Amino acid sequence: KKGAPNAGRPPMSDETRTAIAEALRADGATVSSVARDLGHGRVTVRRIRDERGIEAKLPSDNARN
Repeated sequence: KKGAPNAGRPPMSDETRTAIAEALRADGATVSSVARDLGHGRVTVRRIRDERGIEAKLPSDNARN
């Protein structure tokens, strides 16, 4: 339930965040391809991209659905 202890986003390890960031920096990588390959949601991948200051490769990667 909302507001209950531990009801928010589950913690993500630094290793996972680093793996997503490295995958985003690879040639030809997009938010969608990284999300699909690593098994995370596009919103999560976008959030990590934004936190790390990685530039979007496609205009569609800036969309917030």
